[in-house]
Amino acid sequence: MSTSLRFLEELLQPPRCLVAMSGLDVRNNAVHRAVWDEFTQGGRRSERKPILYRNMPPDHLYPKTSEPTNYEESKPLGVLKSNWLRKQCLEVPSLVVFFFDLDWDESQWEEKETECASKIEVIRAALEGRATEIVIVLLQTTPPIPVGDPSSLTSERATALCSLCGLPRLNLFALPFTDRPLGFIIRLEDAFYKKSLQYYSHEISKIKAHKEIVMKASPSHPLLLRHQFKIAFYTEMKEEPANALKLYQTAYNHLLDSMFLSEDKIMEFKLIAGFLSYKICQLCFSEDEPLSAIQQFRRHVDRFGKEQGTRPLSFQHHEWMSRQFSAFGDIFSEAVKRGLKAIQTQNPGMYYHQAAMSAIARKKLSHNLCHEASITPPSELATPPETTYYGQRPWRVGLTDDLPSSKEKRLTYIRTLQAQEFKIEHSWLIIPLLSKAVSYFKNHNSERMISHLKVLMGEEYYQVKEYEKALVLLRGVVEVYRREQWWKTLSSVLQTLLRCAYLLGHLQDYFLFSMELISYYIPISTEEKTRIQHNALALFSGQAPDPEPGVPHDVQVSAYQLWADEKNSVQPSQFTVQASSAACFIECKTVFSQSSVLADSPIQLHIYLRSSAPLPVSLTKLVVLFYQEEYNKWCLVGEPFTLAPCLAKNFAFSFPVVQSSVGDRLEVHAVEAVMGEEGGREVTMVWSNGVSERFTSLPQDPAWRKIRVRNSTLIKPRVPGLELGVDHGNPALTSEYFPLCVSVASCEPRPLRDLVVSLSLTDKITVDGKNTAELYGAIPLTPTAHHKKQSLELFFDSLDPGAKISENVFLSTHTIGERTLAINASYSVDGVVREEWEPVTCVCQKSFSFPVSTVKPFDVTYRLMSTKFKVIDAVSFDEPFIWSPRYTACRHGNSTSTTPVWICRLM
Repeated sequence: MSTSLRFLEELLQPPRCLVAMSGLDVRNNAVHRAVWDEFTQGGRRSERKPILYRNMPPDHLYPKTSEPTNYEESKPLGVLKSNWLRKQCLEVPSLVVFFFDLDWDESQWEEKETECASKIEVIRAALEGRATEIVIVLLQTTPPIPVGDPSSLTSERATALCSLCGLPRLNLFALPFTDRPLGFIIRLEDAFYKKSLQYYSHEISKIKAHKEIVMKASPSHPLLLRHQFKIAFYTEMKEEPANALKLYQTAYNHLLDSMFLSEDKIMEFKLIAGFLSYKICQLCFSEDEPLSAIQQFRRHVDRFGKEQGTRPLSFQHHEWMSRQFSAFGDIFSEAVKRGLKAIQTQNPGMYYHQAAMSAIARKKLSHNLCHEASITPPSELATPPETTYYGQRPWRVGLTDDLPSSKEKRLTYIRTLQAQEFKIEHSWLIIPLLSKAVSYFKNHNSERMISHLKVLMGEEYYQVKEYEKALVLLRGVVEVYRREQWWKTLSSVLQTLLRCAYLLGHLQDYFLFSMELISYYIPISTEEKTRIQHNALALFSGQAPDPEPGVPHDVQVSAYQLWADEKNSVQPSQFTVQASSAACFIECKTVFSQSSVLADSPIQLHIYLRSSAPLPVSLTKLVVLFYQEEYNKWCLVGEPFTLAPCLAKNFAFSFPVVQSSVGDRLEVHAVEAVMGEEGGREVTMVWSNGVSERFTSLPQDPAWRKIRVRNSTLIKPRVPGLELGVDHGNPALTSEYFPLCVSVASCEPRPLRDLVVSLSLTDKITVDGKNTAELYGAIPLTPTAHHKKQSLELFFDSLDPGAKISENVFLSTHTIGERTLAINASYSVDGVVREEWEPVTCVCQKSFSFPVSTVKPFDVTYRLMSTKFKVIDAVSFDEPFIWSPRYTACRHGNSTSTTPVWICRLM
């Protein structure tokens, strides 16, 4: 292995039994290809066995077995050989399946039998010294012949073939390749899997025997850790996760107890510890024990997190830490995909974030430690050799633990590793980790953490000269930090954005970020703000800004060319920025003098602007826009003006009321201030609703703070100069034409026009769907529906100052009770708000209501009496009786009654 600290691919995935398939010509033989696909692709459902198939030719050379070790005399050079995992997962099969085209009724049986046996012998020779079994699968195209009959040709030939190949009868299978071979495939796979498990059980027994020999030689021998790891790995390949977990935990604990932390050995122990911890955490998650996995990983990081090892190569420690966090984040993420519920304080994003932070620390250390080695001539460097053991230092190759290494070789290889490290573009390692972390924190709505990660990503994109991506990422973060009022963090982000805008030649973005950086809230020096303002002002004179501090010299030339192209552009550069939502260097406040104003009074509006820039700021125009567009023409400053630093400037406006807006609220829609000259570079700063965003975390000018924003005012109607009255004699009688005398007197200084007096009944009482009261302009001789009205209007052309007019109307009601009569008078009158303004026509209204009671004109009662004046209840036919009616009239509280007497008879 080289000096790489990456996790091996064979370690990251759960291991599967390796079965080698031999004798299949998948390129040229369609049947062979179909058989291969059925085993490797077709129907790979969850119930299929965890087997990894590899197609190998019969003459494939398998890895040779190692020579037996004398554990009493040997001194190990390392813990785990660098090729062992790959060999067990991809090269050394647990079973070799030899496929051979041969039917039971083959006419040339002897020749085919001999050919099969020769190939089996080749495979057996390649596997010499290993416990790997060989099985034969006969691919047959004819229908299967029953094997149960001992006298059958099938049994005879099967026995002969096994005898010639030196294989037991159970190692011979036949695969009739029919239209539906899946059932045969599954039964074969079950047989293969059982034989694979036997192989790994045999390997475990063999290693346990070696382990006992080592234990007798030395209970703390380094080879014990190697044997424990191998036993655990084989157990995992046997699909025994619970046993494998215990074995990995035992191996990890043994490593902690037996390791010695020298500078040259610590990386080897850390690497093996990382392998073991990864396996423990992976199995804990698969066994639904996430808390155990998290506890193991914390224990692992706490134990090795401070062991940096060789100081000149300390960047490797941070690389190792980054890979530990990233690998744990991966297995945590896989568990989440399988249904594990992650929480905001414990989710894969946290570990990806820590992996990224370790990678950032690695990047900083590599720049500090490896710069000198990067300029070392290649002749003074050496190519690191392939090491035999995981984590072994290149200068320790071939040396046992008790032998010292060459100082010269050590320094040469350290310098070589530093030179290789310096060439790595670390940002491309950091960005994917941060991106993964962002995706998980988004699921938990962790806005602040997302912003922090995006800032880190933006910085990394800037380092690799992906300025457009950095600009997009960081622009979204600015709003969050501005809202949270984290000014120091915001200033750092804005400075990076300003450099990106400069390098991309973005005029609008450059001004926008400059606008915030020179504001009162950003905590940078006055000298820096002055420099930024000089660059921003240079834009309006058609010049390119000076390069920003920290911009690499190799990109300044291309940036200068971008600004030159922008300057030579035919189209004028005009753009708008929303200053109200930003911490702009110009603040705005809108103040109406009064919360309400009458229709014949002037509206007083004040616009306050204050600049916190270190240098004076020149503006060419100021415009106030209202939601009612008819007011827009009144508030305009067309002459250039200057804002002195930290001094508020007041712009006072006075304008008349537009009568169509009486009763509405007049509200400022926006205030616009223009910098630059028309036809050239021009920027319009817009304050929505005429107000800057309020930020209160920093002390402000007391005088500015005392200005209270009032960006709307209510327009009330003009106070009417009119006296309105009604003379009547309450109460009214039912069905009477009750007279009402309406009088109007003018108190206005000017003549009234279009005077209209309207009367209406506010409470409508109906009987059988018909109104019980009507208004009349005059008493009709014959009342019709045309005369009956619920409301009545009286029109007068004009009324001079001090004049009075009156007119009679009539009310007729048909039921008793109280009714409310509303009277409203409206008129127009010319008003002079100011002498220099044209008179305004005001519409005034005055109204009131009063009750009218309705009573009956009289009541009628009667009595029946006999001729002897005795009260009776009934009368008889043709007998005289006395009818005595009583008439009672009631009005104004007075009552009179009349009682006549009538003698009657029913005929």
